[in-house]
Amino acid sequence: MYIFMNENEIIPYNGDILKRYVGNRLVKTIANPTDEDLREFGYMPLIEGEEPAYNKETQYLSFHYETDGETISKVWTVEENQVENVLSMREEC
Repeated sequence: MYIFMNENEIIPYNGDILKRYVGNRLVKTIANPTDEDLREFGYMPLIEGEEPAYNKETQYLSFHYETDGETISKVWTVEENQVENVLSMREEC
């Protein structure tokens, strides 16, 4: 289970005791949280999509995270190598 921070960062649950506060007053601690407990604290399961096929000589993979509020998805994108594009442009000139 993970916390979604932004499209570039997620934080896994690290096993710490979960603590719930109301104002500055501690009202609940959970030493061995269930998945439901973790969800209450904002944690979500991670769905890792499969890496797409790509040409390793001219392309590379990048990824970002997305959430629908229930799960976090790792989304892959095929990117073009910038060096290859520059060389191609030079050859065309």
